[in-house]
Amino acid sequence: MARSLLDKLRALEQSVRGVTGDLVATDDNPSMSGDHCKTSACTPRDGELLEAGFRQVATDAGHCWCRTTSFDVFTKHGERPFLDVFDLDLAPVAKLAKAPIAIANLRFYDTETNGLGLGSGTLPFLHSVGYFIDDEFCVDQYFVDDYGAEGAVLAAMEAGPLGDTETVVVTFNGKSFDWPLLQNRRVLHQMPRIERTQLDLLHPSRRLWKDVLGRVSLAEVERLLGVTRMDDLPGREAPARYFEFVGGAPFSVMEDVFRHNLHDVCSLVGVLIAIAEALSGHAVYMATRPNLAIATWFDAWHDWEAAANAYRRAVVADDADWRAFWLFSLFLKRRGLWDEAVRLWWEMAESYPQQPEPLVELAKYYEHRAIELHAAKQATSLALERVQRASRAEAALLHRLERIKRKLATMTRVDLA
Repeated sequence: MARSLLDKLRALEQSVRGVTGDLVATDDNPSMSGDHCKTSACTPRDGELLEAGFRQVATDAGHCWCRTTSFDVFTKHGERPFLDVFDLDLAPVAKLAKAPIAIANLRFYDTETNGLGLGSGTLPFLHSVGYFIDDEFCVDQYFVDDYGAEGAVLAAMEAGPLGDTETVVVTFNGKSFDWPLLQNRRVLHQMPRIERTQLDLLHPSRRLWKDVLGRVSLAEVERLLGVTRMDDLPGREAPARYFEFVGGAPFSVMEDVFRHNLHDVCSLVGVLIAIAEALSGHAVYMATRPNLAIATWFDAWHDWEAAANAYRRAVVADDADWRAFWLFSLFLKRRGLWDEAVRLWWEMAESYPQQPEPLVELAKYYEHRAIELHAAKQATSLALERVQRASRAEAALLHRLERIKRKLATMTRVDLA
């Protein structure tokens, strides 16, 4: 008989407190150690998991189950083979992560949980970690097959794919959800936190593709990259499947969840490839927003040449808007490229007749740098025509205009003398 939700919550609480009985791998209990389960010690559930391709992993916290799926690097996920990751220039991506990056230390991490919170009631029942080794991309899927097995799963992951302190954990919204949840679960099991470098692909994806996609989810980015899922289980249905399983249903009810999660991990590789190619200049975007995102990244990293090239691609795009021109003009100003900045401000003043900002910049340039006070007076007067009456902007411009007039009067008296 399936257990009630109350029974499940009680079991979860017991597992956190360490009350639930769990078999611990020791020399005296060889049937639960290593990767094999002796027939005499196997439960029907153990046999079912072995039949499904899982191996048993022994830890000081007990045993747990893990299944590894391997792909040859020539395998395509969407339009790109995994092999393409080896051709990437990872230097710009390392700047996103703020740490050195090598293919060998990347760990692509995703979870499936029984809820969307970060509190003690949210259990990540499936932890998946992808990594490259030799000529394969491997995904280890650690399964909390019983509430009491969570501690063993957490210990096995630390001893296994997440054990290297130089690991870079690649996620999609994992920095805000999956990774903090993992840490919370470790605290509940009285385990120390594990600190690893984070590379969350959600935020760079938003900067690159928000205008194209609207809602930037992994599923939407996948479609942009040519990934098509057939008969995929919606992630929101995963908790119900898990509750069915722990309530006594066969493991087959979980296979769709595992397949969905496996796709998620593989997609992280594709998204990383797309972002790395965008930052290295190997991907060409015709729209303004992706180029603007790339430009602002390089601007922040003080890679001036790459930033300038990306800004120029942004402003010549068919959908170039005010923001693209404005940010480019400020970049030119910071870099002291005054001739180009002045030309751009005059073009913006003509193209955007409601915007006073380019005229204000021109007024400042002519007053303080070029010392062309008549031009400064003209730009200030034009800007005044574009601001609201009795506004702070009008007051500032009037103050500037009076100052320029005083300077002009002083220059006139000097000339007469």
